[in-house]
Amino acid sequence: MKYTVNGFSQEKLVELKLDNTDSLILRYIVDFWNTGAMVKKIHNGKEYAWVKYSAIIKELPILKINNHDALRRRLKKIEEAGILEHYDCREDGRYSFYRLTEKLNELVSTLPTQKSDGPTQKSGPADSKVGTPSDSKVGTKYPNTRIDPSTRNSIKTQNEFKNEFKDEFKEYAPGVNLTVRQYNALVADYGESRVVQKIDAASSYFPRAKKTYKNHYRAIKNWLRKDAEKSTGLTFSPAKDYYEGNKL
Repeated sequence: MKYTVNGFSQEKLVELKLDNTDSLILRYIVDFWNTGAMVKKIHNGKEYAWVKYSAIIKELPILKINNHDALRRRLKKIEEAGILEHYDCREDGRYSFYRLTEKLNELVSTLPTQKSDGPTQKSGPADSKVGTPSDSKVGTKYPNTRIDPSTRNSIKTQNEFKNEFKDEFKEYAPGVNLTVRQYNALVADYGESRVVQKIDAASSYFPRAKKTYKNHYRAIKNWLRKDAEKSTGLTFSPAKDYYEGNKL
């Protein structure tokens, strides 16, 4: 049996009920963690890093994962195996932070001493969900993290992330304007496919509407909330949030 898959013990992966897709995602996070380019934060005395879902989807098309919900389920599976811990940060936005637990060592401590024949994976920025969180630099390193040059070439610095998420309006469809934070907030709560459908619908509806919609984010959010209530039979609070303060 081949000893390693993506740099991890195949025997241990099987024992933890993790497959090749899970190991690719984990390889991405481990490689990127050790570059020092991830946005990190201390929570309850532990170091977490911001993982950007859309970046994993973009950088690893081989996964054939094309939406945040599917990727989140995969990350949840790795959490349940005890390799990752999740922190849902809601400071001035909403972000998915993860930390690699000590159990990661079990995936590499049983490896043979010869050079690993598992490939190293291309890495990049890691999504969550909204904005750019405050960061902390802590020098935690993890084993078996020989990084391919292609990994380094795809890395964005923390400052580049912050520039990417400046709170400026963009036209996501003709006549529909949202800030990047507003768009990501909707995606985080309702999924990208639903948000894109509602943006397209808004683009057609706004010009014909009897009233003028000054806050496109609020309108689209309310439509998505009502759809969710219809599909689940539950009632969700229409409480105003931070992002509704950004008006055109």
